[in-house]
Amino acid sequence: MGLGSARDVTLAQARKRMEETRINLVSKKIDSMAEREKALELGRVGKAKAVPFRERADQYITAHEGEWRKPSVDGTAVCDRRSPWQSV
Repeated sequence: MGLGSARDVTLAQARKRMEETRINLVSKKIDSMAEREKALELGRVGKAKAVPFRERADQYITAHEGEWRKPSVDGTAVCDRRSPWQSV
């Protein structure tokens, strides 16, 4: 647990803050190690559920590509604006 830079916080201040934090955690019956493990597990779960950018971009393009097509000025050709976004 970080309490601040050694330049900004004296050893006495750090000890006092740590003692206050310890008392606070004990009074609320919070196990700091269990809380840390829970937070790390939530981070792992979130990372596992994450969708890669390329996949999300493809989903967005597919969902909105119809909105990007419009007739050219003379009305003969269709301007497809999807291709510049699909590089590879």
